[in-house]
Amino acid sequence: MTTNEDSYNYSYKTEERTALVLPGGGAKGAFQAGVLQVLREQGFTYDVISGISVGSLNGAMLATDQFETMVEVWKHLTPNQVYREKTLAGLVRRYLQYKIGLGKPPVSKYDNGPLHRLLRKHLQGRPTTVPYTFGYVKLETGRYIRASIPHQEPHTIDEDDISRILASTAIPAIFNPVPVNGQKCVDGGLRDISPIREVLPYNPHRAIIIPTKPLDGLPRPVTSRDIIDIAFRSIDIMMDEIFYEDIARFLTINHLVRQAGNEGIELRHRTGRIYRHVHPMIIAPKKSLGDAMDFSNDNVRRLMQVGRDRAREVLSMEPFPKPMVWFRETL
Repeated sequence: MTTNEDSYNYSYKTEERTALVLPGGGAKGAFQAGVLQVLREQGFTYDVISGISVGSLNGAMLATDQFETMVEVWKHLTPNQVYREKTLAGLVRRYLQYKIGLGKPPVSKYDNGPLHRLLRKHLQGRPTTVPYTFGYVKLETGRYIRASIPHQEPHTIDEDDISRILASTAIPAIFNPVPVNGQKCVDGGLRDISPIREVLPYNPHRAIIIPTKPLDGLPRPVTSRDIIDIAFRSIDIMMDEIFYEDIARFLTINHLVRQAGNEGIELRHRTGRIYRHVHPMIIAPKKSLGDAMDFSNDNVRRLMQVGRDRAREVLSMEPFPKPMVWFRETL
């Protein structure tokens, strides 16, 4: 093991195991699609894929060997393929009806039925070709569920798998909770928005992480006009904090493992598994990508181009940039 802290081998034409980590971000998943286009052009392949929220959708398409289809879906995506918006007046009316005993209460601003149909169209009956993990949260207990789809035994994606993947995207109050095994489940990003830990048991040599948020940690000012805007903004702030903590924790542990290895010391997880140093390759946007719910085709195509440009910029740097100067203060 090298003793030079800043010398990383980022050559992508090797036999080293590569993990791909796809955090959440709603419509900003189009940025990931653009980055992935450039990585594919450069010959990158993945030995394990982990995703959360929209990253679980991109990850599922890659894990079922549908890269070109994923790109085409994003290129032609429109809001009505993802959700059906409910009006504020409609939500109020339904709530009042519920209070007088007529019908069920409103649970979200957007109906994610169209996204469910899109997942069925492209994933139903497809086998996975690499290990694929994702996560969701049980709403009643708050428990985070680490889910995976078998890739070696004869298994194709079925309706239960699709429900679990859809649950991984269901941001509370924004999308309907998704029933999984009789329990309401929501976005795994509430607990683990950057699912790096899911790939570590596969002992990758490097992890390619494609966040949909800038890495400077600076919040983007947003005007909140009404109670629904305030609720959504509060969720967004909370998920931002989880994201930065996830990344910082990974880099801190990775840094300590590297230091210990240089001294001939092995660090172990409480289960006994030996921690291995992972070369991090992080390709993140340089500035905010905008509204996570803006699935307009013009915006999606713009984000894909931003992703392509950013990937080319990062890959052209020699040597490859150190992971997040901002986070080095936490190490």
